[in-house]
Amino acid sequence: MATLNFNDIEWEVLDTLVAKRYSKFLEENIANTKQIFYMGETETQIKDEIEKIAYLKGVENLDINKLDEIFEEYEEDEDLQRLNHLIHYYEIVKANYPPRWGFEPTNSCMELFPADYDEQTVTMKYGYLYLEEPARTNFFCWLGQEIPALNMGYIPFAKLKTRINSNELVNHLLKMKGKTNYMELFNG
Repeated sequence: MATLNFNDIEWEVLDTLVAKRYSKFLEENIANTKQIFYMGETETQIKDEIEKIAYLKGVENLDINKLDEIFEEYEEDEDLQRLNHLIHYYEIVKANYPPRWGFEPTNSCMELFPADYDEQTVTMKYGYLYLEEPARTNFFCWLGQEIPALNMGYIPFAKLKTRINSNELVNHLLKMKGKTNYMELFNG
């Protein structure tokens, strides 16, 4: 079975065609992207940073959803990229979802075939890696307990190779943050 290694942690590639294709795609394209860490900050800290960026971009007193609609398409502007990530981070924290770690998308894209969607699930399992659509280099690791009824599906492609509890995994990822190429979401 193929193995992926991120931050000195190994994931076993699942035995599906889409998982095997996507892991090969990642190996060829992952060097061109940054890691994302949605962990370690409070809801208030995240909201304050969102409001700061919005204010600097000339927008005040809008709800989070409206800000996301206004700024979601500005990939060339680093502050607006941060804003987009912070809005998603805020939504995750507000919904009491567990921390999240993964990678940002690049322009490289892997085609998904109709049969690939047969692997899609609305159940998230701890320690699994899930690709997002479109199938670019962005994926995330579910760091919480199993949730069986999300309102949108994702395609799992790998799982933790060894047992490690959620707190240890989050702590390890946070320690690796400064040693990796990552998207800094907070600019003091």
